[in-house]
Amino acid sequence: FTQAWRACESAMGSVTGERTEVHRAFAHLALDCGRADAATTQAGKVLARRSDDADAHLVMAVALLALGRSGSALEHARKAAEAPRVLPKHGSRVALGRALADEEKPAEAVEVLRRVLAKAPGSPHASLALARALRQLGDEKGAQETLAKVDSQLGEGKSRLVEFLLDPKGT
Repeated sequence: FTQAWRACESAMGSVTGERTEVHRAFAHLALDCGRADAATTQAGKVLARRSDDADAHLVMAVALLALGRSGSALEHARKAAEAPRVLPKHGSRVALGRALADEEKPAEAVEVLRRVLAKAPGSPHASLALARALRQLGDEKGAQETLAKVDSQLGEGKSRLVEFLLDPKGT
């Protein structure tokens, strides 16, 4: 990652004019490489120029969740989910559900995540976030059923999420 990042930074020096799309690309690259800190910096540069940019708000929300800053993540996830845009809202609504759960609002998270799954059945990200929120509400059965649906999509011979997530030590 470090070498690729340095090469990108070096190349950025030759970019003339508007750099918003370059910062957007860097934000996604950083997020994909597990560099949430760098992703927030780059997404922040996009938002400084375009405060209503839904994609930058989504990247910021996901990165802030990774950094454990759920309050700020919730703010950006809401902006991403509520923004009028052409892109699908699936990812921003999953981030919103995760942020709500992190902010101890599992009932709201469940509502958001169930809407996601109604439009995108089988989404593993939404399903995992929903299972977590259901567990926060004390609904172990609902959490198990949600994870079982993901397991059924994995097929035979794959690891069982229900068993691993609910009892990761295998006891």
